[in-house]
Amino acid sequence: MGKKILKLIVYLCIFLICSEITIRLASYFLLRFNIGYFKNNTMEHIILCVGDSFTYGINVDMGQKYPKILEKKLNETNLTHKYKVINLGKPGASSGYVLASLQKWIKQFHPEIILILTGWNCNDHDFAKYSMKKKDTKEFKKIKFYLFINRCRVYRLIRYILAKFKNVSYESIYPEVISMRLYNFSDYQKICLENLMKICEIVKQHNIKTVLLNYPQTQPPANPYTNIEYYHYIFGNTRIKETDYLIKKRNGKNAVNSIIEFVAGSFSIPYINNADIFSKSRNKKLFIDGDHHPNAGGNDLMASSVYEKLIKEKFIK
Repeated sequence: MGKKILKLIVYLCIFLICSEITIRLASYFLLRFNIGYFKNNTMEHIILCVGDSFTYGINVDMGQKYPKILEKKLNETNLTHKYKVINLGKPGASSGYVLASLQKWIKQFHPEIILILTGWNCNDHDFAKYSMKKKDTKEFKKIKFYLFINRCRVYRLIRYILAKFKNVSYESIYPEVISMRLYNFSDYQKICLENLMKICEIVKQHNIKTVLLNYPQTQPPANPYTNIEYYHYIFGNTRIKETDYLIKKRNGKNAVNSIIEFVAGSFSIPYINNADIFSKSRNKKLFIDGDHHPNAGGNDLMASSVYEKLIKEKFIK
């Protein structure tokens, strides 16, 4: 009986390891498919779009994502230069992920222009690192095992499938898949500010033409905590007061958008205010129904705004 149980455990371990490898390989090739086959053609002008699900273009077709629309606009209006716009957006990716990956992307793609839309997401890894900086080791130790297990794609896939069976929206599934036990609004803003400043320092060091974008804003569903902070609506459980904001002069912008604007001004980097552009648009159906991500029309508006900014800044030839 003991040998049978031991054999079962061994088979289960082998199955889990094989499943983990399979899922990671599938993720790698899906990312390659999203980026498209990249060949370093010296005749092409490379533009990188980095960020999270807003850059990736979640729940819209490949040709409707803003980087793909931008590439089409650039090549249709310019007969003497060929542009390649590479979509490096990753759903759920935090500014910490962008910061950790940026040097690698610059070395791999040799971009002339980088379009940055990040800061919205944080995860337990971001908060844990920040807790360690503050020497708040008690909170970190409490969740160390969960952080380890949450790295396993099999575990996250199972959590996602179980959550999906509840027949709830993406916004309800996401917290169940990506743990946010360490979330608090103050650290969330400080992590965003710190990472964005480091990201801007890197692009300045490499002397790469850069544009910072902020996020389109839509009001979260009614809740007792906030009427503007969609991210806090998903993960928070405390009421936000004006004194809780890191940037005091926000002009109606949410916390992350006000930080992006502040960082852009601090580094003299061109800035696209998607929050205002969306709110002033005559087309009011720019978001996916029941979600805060742009739909196909919203992605087209983002692409047009970026295209106009690149022309205005004389970033494109």
